[in-house]
Amino acid sequence: MVNKMTDNLIKKELNELYGIYPQTVEKIPRGSSDIYLVSSGDQKYVLKIFQDSMTEERVIKELQVCCHLKEKGLLVPEYISLSAGQSRYGLTSFNRIAVLQKYISGVVLNDNSATSEQMMKMAKLYAEVIVALKDYSGELPSFSIEQISKNGMLIAIEEAKKFQLRLNDMEVYQKISNKINWMYELLEIDDDFLKYISFEKSHGDYNPFQLIFNAGGVDADVAILDFASAKKMPVIFELVRCFLYASPYSINGLIDMDEFVPFIKAFEQIFSLNDYDLRYMFYPYYLKSVQNLFGYKEYILTGDKMFKILGDQIYHQCSSLHQNINFYSNNFLKKINKEI
Repeated sequence: MVNKMTDNLIKKELNELYGIYPQTVEKIPRGSSDIYLVSSGDQKYVLKIFQDSMTEERVIKELQVCCHLKEKGLLVPEYISLSAGQSRYGLTSFNRIAVLQKYISGVVLNDNSATSEQMMKMAKLYAEVIVALKDYSGELPSFSIEQISKNGMLIAIEEAKKFQLRLNDMEVYQKISNKINWMYELLEIDDDFLKYISFEKSHGDYNPFQLIFNAGGVDADVAILDFASAKKMPVIFELVRCFLYASPYSINGLIDMDEFVPFIKAFEQIFSLNDYDLRYMFYPYYLKSVQNLFGYKEYILTGDKMFKILGDQIYHQCSSLHQNINFYSNNFLKKINKEI
């Protein structure tokens, strides 16, 4: 089990899979996988042990996407081959898939801590990823539009109601009640626009925590991590999500147009959005995040309050969008200087 993995066990796995002899193993508390910083002689690596649900197919896809992006000149993880062959992933003795990457030094941002310069770099880099993946020949899964349509919203409402039956925490119960009410309100909007927004091959989980600034000690370089969720999805979904987790002004889910508009303009220097993207900029992320019970589910299961904080982050983003989405949309269109 995850919580019974010891440094010595991990060292043993690394030796058997990759033929290296680590001196130190340090757990890095980020993401849903178990991630470790490994030192062996003068070399450093990052060991990533996926959750039980991770399939070999998804891991192979991540490796292939990274290989494609590296050929396009983007900074992505470099994976180490197993000592027994050419494969770059292995199966641990406790039946979980592992990959070993070369360590990339640099700066990883905390929540809502990006500078204006870093915000612009994030926007442009995301556009570069989309452009680079256009000719990726491998199959990628697709974001489910059905899930955020009216039918999907009705299913999400019922799932949220069932989740409420398990709750003893009245604060979380009330927040789920609010989300359910917001979902009912969203049933009234015309979701036909979902057919026309831009769908592109994408990172799938693009946000500031997947980036390493000053990569390898080079100020201008930014490395992009974790393509396990790569898929075809709405471009504006990832743009809004990235902004909400990066901007210092978005701690409570608020969106400052004086910062958001330059963020989008920086993105459009490389990839052009269509009129539907601009008009409905904030809707796909709202439609998805209002259904999202991540954080709260894990909190109820484990009692770990860090998960509750994650659930609250998403809740505050939804609350802000619920209260302000028309204002945000109208103000954005006015400031973006586009004829719609």
